[in-house]
Amino acid sequence: MQGQKDKVKKINKKIVALEMGGHSMKIVYGDVHKGQLIIKDIIIESIPNGLYSDGEIKDIEWLSKNLKSLLKKHHIRSSKCFCTTDSGQIITRDVKVPSVNKENLQEIAKFEVEQFLPVDMENYSVQSIILEEMRTSSSPFAEMLVTAVPKRMIKQHEAFIDKAGLKPLVLDTQANTLGKLIENQDRINGKSSFKNLTVAFIDFGYEKVRVSIFKHGKFRFQRLLNFGAKDIDQAIVEFTELSLDEAKVRKQEIHDISQYSIDESMESRIARAIQSVLDQWLDEITKIFRYYSSRSNNSEQIDQIYLYGGISKINGIEAYVQNRFNLPVERVKDISSVSLNKNGQHELAEVLNALGVMYRR
Repeated sequence: MQGQKDKVKKINKKIVALEMGGHSMKIVYGDVHKGQLIIKDIIIESIPNGLYSDGEIKDIEWLSKNLKSLLKKHHIRSSKCFCTTDSGQIITRDVKVPSVNKENLQEIAKFEVEQFLPVDMENYSVQSIILEEMRTSSSPFAEMLVTAVPKRMIKQHEAFIDKAGLKPLVLDTQANTLGKLIENQDRINGKSSFKNLTVAFIDFGYEKVRVSIFKHGKFRFQRLLNFGAKDIDQAIVEFTELSLDEAKVRKQEIHDISQYSIDESMESRIARAIQSVLDQWLDEITKIFRYYSSRSNNSEQIDQIYLYGGISKINGIEAYVQNRFNLPVERVKDISSVSLNKNGQHELAEVLNALGVMYRR
């Protein structure tokens, strides 16, 4: 059996992995040693509203100055930066293409996507990965995931990172970075059972919720939903009349979101606000699960769910989601190829996307 050392490519050591989002920038600083990602530091810095939204940088000067200051404060001297982001403007499509000539698969997949998208693909940087290879009675086919990122967005991130004094070597999508991270694991939360199951990873982000599905440890499917933690914060404000800043803090102080109470205490009102939003999200995620299963004539069902992202820290959310789907649900706490400084204040589930960008396919 190959160990993690054989799986992980030898990448440049001392990397600054940067995850950009609408609420915060997440910096993971580390290197690779004997196949392990050795994480030396994790920094999560809040971003004022409006400076970064849906993958668009609104104020390069402020963000680059802030990033440069954080690196100096934490004594991070590496210049190599791998960045990951997410956006509703990033186009992702599953396509099936003939795979007789594998050298041209990228171009064939790009051409297929161009046929049914009303956009000029010259304005996008297009990449694709093979999800599965299959054979019909007549010829071989490949199912591919095609991703198209606006070139304008790429240039914005390159300028921002360069202005912060770093070298922008990689810009990747969060769907792709998670895929690489999970495919390179032997165990999640100390168990290898996920490699024999069909599992869903749900990223509860600030602006978006992403659902990624893996079959036998291989990335198979993803969908991005246009809601996130910002909607929970707003619901708490409306249910309780707390300020937005108070709502952001108080939601993490809930004793157990899976317990429903009808009293009018502040905690119960906050819990009901969170539950009302979660119920809407889980309705949409149920539709995604059904669609995924329908593609295989219902022969592939979701066996287990893993949660990550900021909202996954809310007490009792695992039990709440488990009660809804009647499936095992775990928050991602440990993965086999990552060594995390246990003295740090941040948890692995908060930075999975940043960890994933450190891998290259």
